[in-house]
Amino acid sequence: SKDRSNLNDGAFDVLQGVFEDGAAIIYNAPRNLVVNDTMVDTVSELAKVFSGGSLSHGALYGDLFTVQSTPDSHNIAYSSLPLPPHQDLAYYQSMPGLQLLHCVEFGDDIVGGESTLMDCMAAAHELRRISPDHFRTLVTTPATFVKQRDSACYTYLRPHIVLQEGLDMNNMNREIVAVNWSPPFEGPLCIPQESVESYYAAYYAFERMLDNHSSVVDGMDDSKLSSSQLFTSEKLEEYLKFSREYTWDDGRKLGKYWYLIIDECCMGEEDLLSKKLTKKNNNGNNR
Repeated sequence: SKDRSNLNDGAFDVLQGVFEDGAAIIYNAPRNLVVNDTMVDTVSELAKVFSGGSLSHGALYGDLFTVQSTPDSHNIAYSSLPLPPHQDLAYYQSMPGLQLLHCVEFGDDIVGGESTLMDCMAAAHELRRISPDHFRTLVTTPATFVKQRDSACYTYLRPHIVLQEGLDMNNMNREIVAVNWSPPFEGPLCIPQESVESYYAAYYAFERMLDNHSSVVDGMDDSKLSSSQLFTSEKLEEYLKFSREYTWDDGRKLGKYWYLIIDECCMGEEDLLSKKLTKKNNNGNNR
């Protein structure tokens, strides 16, 4: 059982770690906990503390959604098939700024299913170094990201690599500020016919780099999340995640997801810091 102030202190430490390092894993996170004598979903409550009370991007799957393998799934994420390096919701104009994944169950008999986090910004820097022409193509050519199903139709065009705006937009040495990559959710190109061949040549070159796992994040290489582990990361435009195929007998793999807006998390961190400092001052005055 925890009181609200203790939960706030823990949330601040996690959020600060995520902002400093880009990602964090929380161990021994229970499915539920008691806060001020009320039973709550652990990570749903944590997410709300992160953002000041609200979740985001819930139109397709709901604010909180569960991911597990199901027969005849319409989404590869709901299967035991391998997921290639990708970002979530790339077909949104405003992608999530922070996501949380709570591994609620991971059966002992499951073979495979390892998850890996990849620094796609590092891969983009390497592509610029070894193949400037391919790099320029992925900066200047818009890809089509799409999500279509019953009652949902999302389409957004953006380049795979985004540079900081500047006076000379032809300067390819500008700072890399984002990478957009989500092969399972890419649609037909909307580019001139003469650009198609160079686009696919550059696309496959970058894809080979990512598939070779040349830029995995330290500590996030083939990590098999076990039950009660919680993974959170920010800046979806900087990281890709992928997971390996898995098989099982009786056990199952069950995860819960949340998305948050980065601006609200930044304000949430400031609010949590203010509360932490106030608590510290009050404890000092009571001595």
